[in-house]
Amino acid sequence: TAYEIPKRDWSSDVCSSDLSLPERGVDAVAVPLEPDGPDHYSAFGVNVPYTGTWQVTVEVETAAGSTAELQASVRIRS
Repeated sequence: TAYEIPKRDWSSDVCSSDLSLPERGVDAVAVPLEPDGPDHYSAFGVNVPYTGTWQVTVEVETAAGSTAELQASVRIRS
């Protein structure tokens, strides 16, 4: 699944992401992101061990030093 944060004045090298599953007590787990083309980052080989509604947070630092954050719920089924 792809999520897009509207492009602002992004820094090209600061982007982070994590997953959590509050309903099962799984706290935020860092998900490494890799540049995947201009203004795109991807996470490869992520193992999601449980079904449920996961919370995804992606944070991008702008060139001006502020941050843009996307939070979304993603339902994982078996």
